Amino acid sequence: MAEVLWKELKDPDDFESVHLSFWPVVKKSILDKFKDSDEIINLMKEARQIVSVGLETRVSEGIKVRQPLAAAYVLRASDKITKKIEIAEIIKDELNIKEIYFVKDKKTAKEKQNIPGYILKNISEETDELAVFLDTVLDDDLKKEGNFREFLRAVQSARKKKKLQVSDVVELKIFIDEDKKGFIEDNLKELEKVAGIKAVHYADSVEDGEEVDINGIEVKFLIVV
Repeated sequence: MAEVLWKELKDPDDFESVHLSFWPVVKKSILDKFKDSDEIINLMKEARQIVSVGLETRVSEGIKVRQPLAAAYVLRASDKITKKIEIAEIIKDELNIKEIYFVKDKKTAKEKQNIPGYILKNISEETDELAVFLDTVLDDDLKKEGNFREFLRAVQSARKKKKLQVSDVVELKIFIDEDKKGFIEDNLKELEKVAGIKAVHYADSVEDGEEVDINGIEVKFLIVV
């Protein structure tokens, strides 16, 4: 198993076999940037809480995690976590947001010009509990990225249904309205890399393929082995 994974994932300059390679050199990691294990445990516990509250907000707003959002505003986080860029990046990845802002109270929140008015309206002074507010306004770029994530998931699911291996490179035949395919065209390289696609062909019709509705956009596609 180790040898198979090595051959699939190795870089061109790596040894041909995992058995000829050396143990990896340990690089400076996030752990090296904290004074002790208790500190990182507490910070990660708070990060999990922030992510949990943020995901609950996504659910209440009916927004899937695959849909990226512009920002999250975290109210009443600890001073320590607001200074740890590495932890902030983890939270951003888990919540699928572009930016994260830590705000101490409603007064300082009002001073931040980048906080949408509807979020300020929801911030209450009556509690000391941690709160997470999401900027749910989607511009065209965010919509395109979200649509692409949905399409990529559908393609990956179709690959799995066909019992294809990671090493199996295929072609993709797609039917979609000409004026709707921008989200695919803008992410073509990622689609080819992640889903193992060697060529994409747009067609006037697709028979015996998969059909998916992506936020009101009808897409039909067929994986050709």
